[in-house]
Amino acid sequence: MEGNLFLDQLMGAQIHSIESSDERDVTMETIASELQEEGKRPLIVPVGASDWIGTHGYVNAYKEILKQEHQLGIKFDVINVAVGSGGTYAGLWYGNHHYQSNKQIVGYDVDADRETFTEKVKHLVKDLDKSVTDFETIDINDHYVGQGYGQATDEELRFYIEVAQKEGLVLDPTYTEKSFRGMITELENGTFDDAENILFIHTGGLQGYTQEVRERMLKLLDD
Repeated sequence: MEGNLFLDQLMGAQIHSIESSDERDVTMETIASELQEEGKRPLIVPVGASDWIGTHGYVNAYKEILKQEHQLGIKFDVINVAVGSGGTYAGLWYGNHHYQSNKQIVGYDVDADRETFTEKVKHLVKDLDKSVTDFETIDINDHYVGQGYGQATDEELRFYIEVAQKEGLVLDPTYTEKSFRGMITELENGTFDDAENILFIHTGGLQGYTQEVRERMLKLLDD
């Protein structure tokens, strides 16, 4: 994403470019080995920081949700979130399992398919707690991937604009727009009719706006 690349450059990070995402893991391993030979201690962070450490961060986020529910005197029946690498969803799902809160944790796939992310979530949860064997409540919705990761149709861009202008809520074209639009559609379809309180977690992503997407949105605003 252009925004993240700019921030990396701004902070003085040393950047290693690759031709395609398929080269990413091999390149990271190679660079890590070179740094180890120099006596350094590199840490390889996977995509989305979706390993057991990153996943545990959202177990803690789930604990914070429970704390805020108590403070606000409210109980959420459903939690909605984007799924791009699995760690956020896995942490929330495991938190719900561990604290026996009986919430519905719904993830909206922004990249691959339901089966791929379900298996990824299982793997991440197993890294946290090998005693977990029942994964029936994993709920990944892959109906809103659209054209694919980081891609958006004009219809989707108009949705961003409408939400921003009506609600003051800024969504991004990679993660939060697909998941928020998915949640709204499911609400309209009656999926959550039995739920009293529904939570959407805005996971950020403003750096996902490329120049091409910004120009398209400005054109739509002028139409």
